[in-house]
Amino acid sequence: MTCSEYDSFLSDPDNFVSSVDKSNSELELAQSLQKQEDEKVARDIAHQQRLHEQKRQIERHREEKERERAAQKDEAKKKRAVWEMEEIKRKIKEEKASMKVVEKTTKRCPGCQWPIEKNNGCAHMTCKSRLFLPLAALLSVVLFSLWWQECRCKIQEMRRGHSSD
Repeated sequence: MTCSEYDSFLSDPDNFVSSVDKSNSELELAQSLQKQEDEKVARDIAHQQRLHEQKRQIERHREEKERERAAQKDEAKKKRAVWEMEEIKRKIKEEKASMKVVEKTTKRCPGCQWPIEKNNGCAHMTCKSRLFLPLAALLSVVLFSLWWQECRCKIQEMRRGHSSD
């Protein structure tokens, strides 16, 4: 205690406050204010961390949903590809079966080799593609056409406009 503090103590002992007590009370006040400020900062940091964690969870949830959607799309593509392959195999199988029936039930045109099936009527025919035939095939079609022109079947008569009832 300094001399002036001692004089002050002697003059008013009930209200005397030493410089150490004054600095202690100022220190306590400063510490109290610092503690309040620290608590406020800690609350702000905790609040920011909660917000950040919520955003992270929302983002994680969104990414998970995107991955699920992508997986579903991939699965749908795989199923579609499998279905398309099965459809192609089915069509190939049907086409082979159709070709077998065509080979069993038809004969080839001597000119263009197109399969022809006779289901009724006379045995005459005219090849529509005779302009594109090789010479030997063209000759056989021309001779066949000449023979056909002399034929007296109902189809020939109908083409000429005659009726042979």
